[in-house]
Amino acid sequence: MADREARRRAGSVDPAGALRLAFHEAASYDAATGEGGASGTTRFDVVLDRDEQAGMSGVVNDLEFITELYSNISFADLYQLAGAVAVEVAGGPAIPVRLGRRDLPEAEVPAEGSLPSVRGNASSITAAFTRMGFSEQ
Repeated sequence: MADREARRRAGSVDPAGALRLAFHEAASYDAATGEGGASGTTRFDVVLDRDEQAGMSGVVNDLEFITELYSNISFADLYQLAGAVAVEVAGGPAIPVRLGRRDLPEAEVPAEGSLPSVRGNASSITAAFTRMGFSEQ
C-alpha cells in the first residue's frame, strides 16, 4: 500500500473511538498484582461481542491495515499509540508511548467485567479505577 493511501486511511480513524479502544485495552490492569493491561485482545470476537465493547469493531477494523504495513507492531502497542495520537489530534499534549507490549492469544483474553460498568454506581466506578491505580485526588 502506498504511503499516501496509508495516510488517507489513518486519517479516517475515529479519534474518540481510538481513545476509547486504548482505555478499554488498558482497563484490565490491576495495580496490586501488576497484571493485566493492554494486551491486543480487543480484536477477538469473544471480546468485541461483550456489551461494554458496543461499537468498538469499527475502530478495530479501521486500524487493522497498519499491522499489514508494519508487521512488527503488536495490536497492544497499536491500540495505545492510536489513543495517544487521538489525544494529540484533539489538541491535547503529545503522549510518549513506550512500545514492546506482547499480544495475548485469544485463550487469554481478560475476564469480562474488567471495565467499569456503565450501569455502575459511583462507588463501583471508583473501585474499578482504584484497582487500576488511580485515586480520587
